[in-house]
Order: sequence, then C-alpha cells, then structure tokens
Amino acid sequence: MACGKINPMKQWAKQTGFTIVELLIVIVVIAILAAITIVAYTGIRDQTELSALQSTLSQVSKKVEAFAVQNAEQYPDTLSAIGVTPGDATLDYHVDNSVSPAYYCIGVTVGSQGEYFLSSTNDSFAPGSCDGLVGWWPLNSNTSDHARYVHTTSNGGATATSGQNDASGAFTFGAGNFLVVTNFDHDVMRASSFNSSWTLSTWASSSSNSLNEAIMVGRPGCHGGIYTFSNTYRFDVKASGCWVGAVSLIGPATDAQWRLLTATYSNGLMRYYVDGNFVGQGTIASMNPYGTTLYIGGVTAREYNGKLDDVRVYSRVLSDAEIAHLYKAGAY
Repeated sequence: MACGKINPMKQWAKQTGFTIVELLIVIVVIAILAAITIVAYTGIRDQTELSALQSTLSQVSKKVEAFAVQNAEQYPDTLSAIGVTPGDATLDYHVDNSVSPAYYCIGVTVGSQGEYFLSSTNDSFAPGSCDGLVGWWPLNSNTSDHARYVHTTSNGGATATSGQNDASGAFTFGAGNFLVVTNFDHDVMRASSFNSSWTLSTWASSSSNSLNEAIMVGRPGCHGGIYTFSNTYRFDVKASGCWVGAVSLIGPATDAQWRLLTATYSNGLMRYYVDGNFVGQGTIASMNPYGTTLYIGGVTAREYNGKLDDVRVYSRVLSDAEIAHLYKAGAY
C-alpha cells in the first residue's frame, strides 16, 4: 500500500496560521496599547497647555500689579485697560477696588483639567475658580483668609501640619483648637437669605472620634454646615429641628483618609459630595437664625479631632464638574 507524502508547505501553513482566539488576543492587546498611548498623549497635551497658560497668567498678573503701582494701589477695571486682548485662552478676570487691600483674580480653564487662578492673595496657581470665592483658608503655614474680603480669623490653638498632598500644608484641630471668623455673612446660612446659594468645601482627615456636632466648617446652634455626627461626616442646616434633611458619608470618619467634603445649598435644597462624587441631598423649608460667626475645626466643647486643608466658602453653587475638578487637582 503506497503512502502519500505530506506537502511541507501545507504543513507549515497549518502550523503557523492564527486561530480566531489568537487573533482576538492580538486585537485586544493592540486596543489596550492604543488606549494607553491616547491617555499618555492627552496627559502630556494638557500638561503642556497648563504650563503655557500658567506662563500667560504670570505675565498678565505682572501687568496688573504694575498698573496698581502707578495708580494708587488700584487694579485695572478690565484687562483691556492694560493692553491684554482675548486670545486663544479666555481669561476670567475679577476685580474689587472697594475692599482694603484692593483685590483681583485671573482665572483660566485648562482643557479637561478645569479652571486655575492667580490672585492678589496667592502667589502660585490654585485649582478651582475665584468666582464667588468669599472665604478661603489654604491653611498653608498660617490661618489667614486669602479671599477678597480677608476676614479676621482668630486661631484658638490649631497647629500646622502636613497637608493633603506634598504641595499643601494643613492644620490639626482638637480639644480647645478651632478657628473663629467674625462678621462673616455673604448670605451664607442666614435666615434673611433663605433663597440664596452657597458652597462649603474642605479637605479633611481624622483618625480619632470627635464629639457629636463637631463643626468642621459652619455655624453653631444645631450646628449648620459640614460637621461630624455619630462618627460620620455630615452636612445640614437647622430648620424646624436639628439635622432636618441631613445627608452623610457612609462609613467612619476616623479612617485617617483625606477626603474632599463639599456641600452646596440653593433655595432650601442641600446637596453633599464626597471626593468629587454626589452622595445625597435633603431639603428644608426655613432657615435657623444663625449669627455671622463662622467656625472652622469646631466650637467650644464640640471640637473636631483631625486635620483640615484648603477650606473654601463660595457665594454660589459650584457645578458637579467644578467639584470633581477640585478633588482631582488636590488641595492648594
């Protein structure tokens, strides 16, 4: 019986051909590599754009400062007054020559990274917007307010420590340690301004229990604002009763993790965000007649045990995108 010979070319083709599974694997690998390349390119592009726009902000800021030197410490009403014309980057300019010292702020949006700003009170680029920023405590080695009104802030013993990231500092609070900001109104938690809008935001980290109702950023009296209760971070304002409509972070407030806590209010609607993500909301029909003193880190016998960084108060509601940007960018 004759035996046929095996065609070596057919045998080679059979051994070296790709199966469907192998082809799918190759396609998946190529897709993953393409995705990594796109992400890397986007990051490099955004960083390049950020560096270029930071250079632009620095140059414009120097022109604004030079104008003030020649005009009795008054800043220009518009950027066009100092020869700055709209270009590829749209600059968001705010000025207030009625306060003492006079104040200006220049913001710019950087691609998908969100807005950054330079102002007369900060000497490096800060993430977020200065639009409506009525109180700002970066807590980098001092407890001063860096917003336009420079509110008087008294330190009750809080101490400087490391911040949420390598670029920022923070302050540690505890028994007898809190900041008191007097004459802070701006329609924030005020009964006469029930229909107003505002935002509270702070980075927080705690590894030990705080007494219930420990204010982190807010006002006393069935404490309004961001505070701790039952070992959770919460947000609420007093209406007909304490903690009506409160929303909170599920889980202990003692895990020593840095979290960005953001609370917005508008016409009775309270919304709460943790690490840039929406957590929940509640509503009230009236506003407790809070005073005009703002507390940061606690109030007598109700102190917050932990660290706070980059505390902000806005006289408007920040958008979801703005809140997400603050979390992604980290503390100033």
